[in-house]
Amino acid sequence: MDEKVAAIAERLAKLSPEAQEAELSKLERNVTKLETKRQKTVLDTHKAGIASHVVQTVQLYCQEKKLDINTILPLNMKVTRSEDGKGIEGSVAGRGKSAGGGNGTRGESFLKAAGVAEIKLNGKAIKRTAEIQVLRDMYGEDKAKEMTGRASAHTVTTKPEVIADIRRAGFVAIMEDGSEKPLVDVYKTS
Repeated sequence: MDEKVAAIAERLAKLSPEAQEAELSKLERNVTKLETKRQKTVLDTHKAGIASHVVQTVQLYCQEKKLDINTILPLNMKVTRSEDGKGIEGSVAGRGKSAGGGNGTRGESFLKAAGVAEIKLNGKAIKRTAEIQVLRDMYGEDKAKEMTGRASAHTVTTKPEVIADIRRAGFVAIMEDGSEKPLVDVYKTS
């Protein structure tokens, strides 16, 4: 390996600074490709075994805690290197929630899970029974988009100042059983 490095260094020394930079960039890309390929090969070789062990661990945990495993499935997990780089850390997300790695399925909306069938404002049903629609109706399309940014509409609507605005605007939740209550009460009971 040292001979290869010496040969590359010798070859680089003969090039102009611009050509050296281009050659180094090319070498870096090749190294990155090789590392990615090596990681993929290792993962392909071991992913079934790793998955099997993770499943066994989850099953043991559920047995020890006397949990019905069906109440936590499906489960998304993400394992990454710890911030200090000395170990690993994991995160787990439940039904439909992403553990941070994508490929999650969308979960049931907060409002639907709370039993809200429809939302009214000034006696009229709003376009969609969704938190983003509440934000749009309250603040306008652009402001709602700006407020959510990368955050979920639920994260934004649960902020105290937004809850106060929802209360002032007078949004009413029509529940699945037909009863009505102020939309802010849905957030208090969950």
